[in-house]
Amino acid sequence: MRRTIGSLVVGQNCLLSSPQDIVFDVARSMAGKNVGAVPVMDRDKLIGIFTERDILKRVVAAGLDPRATRVEQVMTSAPETSPADEGVIECMERMKKLNCRHMPILEGGRLLGVVSLRDLLMLLLKMKQDEIEYLSELFEYLPVEPGPGG
Repeated sequence: MRRTIGSLVVGQNCLLSSPQDIVFDVARSMAGKNVGAVPVMDRDKLIGIFTERDILKRVVAAGLDPRATRVEQVMTSAPETSPADEGVIECMERMKKLNCRHMPILEGGRLLGVVSLRDLLMLLLKMKQDEIEYLSELFEYLPVEPGPGG
């Protein structure tokens, strides 16, 4: 069965930012919730994503004051997104190609949540572990055929 990316974010309570929020405040919220990326919303529309990478490159390395910088000044505008019905493997491959670690998931233009590369790797690991367990159990119950001459 093909697993969709939308199934990973159903019911996700996503930390959000507005474009006018101050970088320092959003960064503290991100640290407190242990998230690496925050969708930036203008009303109900996704207009950007603000990531740990943005903080490092566009704020700290650029010498900006995080207490005086608005998220809209340093966010990644118009981020790539995935439709909720996209497969997990397809999404992961696209994230690798785009060199991004976080992907907003949309359904009908509405934000459902954000999936991280780590989320996808953990899911794939779980799927492989389940497959190994299933095959091990199957192997246990297979009748042993006597070899030639036996």
